[in-house]
Amino acid sequence: MNLIDRANQDLNMYIRYECETKQNINLKMKSFNCPLNFLLLFYSYMIFFFFFVGGLDYTRKCCPTDIQIYQGPSGFNGLHIPQYTVQIVNEASNIDGVYDVQIHCGEFASTNFIEPSIFRRNGDCGICLLKNGSRILPGEVISFVYSNILPYDLSVVQVKC
Repeated sequence: MNLIDRANQDLNMYIRYECETKQNINLKMKSFNCPLNFLLLFYSYMIFFFFFVGGLDYTRKCCPTDIQIYQGPSGFNGLHIPQYTVQIVNEASNIDGVYDVQIHCGEFASTNFIEPSIFRRNGDCGICLLKNGSRILPGEVISFVYSNILPYDLSVVQVKC
């Protein structure tokens, strides 16, 4: 008999005594006639789950805030148009990766070429797709440079995991 079984047995005997003396009932372990019995069962399950099963299932869903977008000026291109470097980072560390990352990019355009497999507009809806929708691992950084008169306000709209 391990320590937890022994503690549960002692606690059960105490609760059984309390219930029988205070309410004059014959307590069976599976009945919830006594509030103390319910509490015992509840706390026993909580202890078991948190210490031996590893807690509740905290399978966290991914959300747009897991993806951070950093951009800043990085000089000028050959036509003296400002260049901006964009770094998009998957900062979600407790999931296997994210995919189908959609970024609000407005009327995004650049005077220099950006590889479409890295970052491309999806039609006329102002949404851009990152890495063709493929998986981005935790800590992975996707980087590209674009040129335009003003920087675009880029924000994550959708992420799947």
